[in-house]
Amino acid sequence: MSGLLSKTLFGKPMKKYLEIYTDGGWYEQKNRITWGFIIVDNDVIQYTENSHGSGAHKADVERAESEAIIQACKYVAKNPGNYRLYTDSKSVINKIENKVPNATKNPNIKGIQKILNSVNSSWNPESLVIEYKRRRSDIFSEHIDDLCRAWSGVNFK
Repeated sequence: MSGLLSKTLFGKPMKKYLEIYTDGGWYEQKNRITWGFIIVDNDVIQYTENSHGSGAHKADVERAESEAIIQACKYVAKNPGNYRLYTDSKSVINKIENKVPNATKNPNIKGIQKILNSVNSSWNPESLVIEYKRRRSDIFSEHIDDLCRAWSGVNFK
C-alpha cells in the first residue's frame, strides 16, 4: 500500500522529478570560474558534470552560476523527462523571471531563457522547473558547492 500512496496524491498520479543541483563560482585571485551540476534520483547522485575557465575578461560569479544552469538545461534538452533544477543564485532566478529591468539584454540570461523555452515548448510546460534553494540547505546543495570548490583548485580553509 505504501508504494501506491507514494505514487499518487488524492487519487491522481504524482509527477516524478529528477533533481538537478547547480553551482558556479568565481575566484578572483585566479580569475577563474568553475561551474557544475549533479542529477539526483531517489536521493542517489546519478550524473555529475563540471568545467572551468580562466582569463575571461567578464568573469564573475553570475556568469558562473548562469553557465551551470545553461549546461544543466542542455543536458535536460538531450534527456527528456521531468526535472526540478535548484540554484543558490537568487539574482539569476530574478533575471530569468524578468523581475530585473533589462535582464534579457544579458547574454547569459538570454541563453537560459532560450533553452527553457525550447525545452518547455517541445515537451510540457512543467518539464523543467527552476527554483531557488538557499546555499548549503541540504546534503546535495552542500555536495555541489564542495565539488565546485574542489574543481576550482582554490583552498578556502
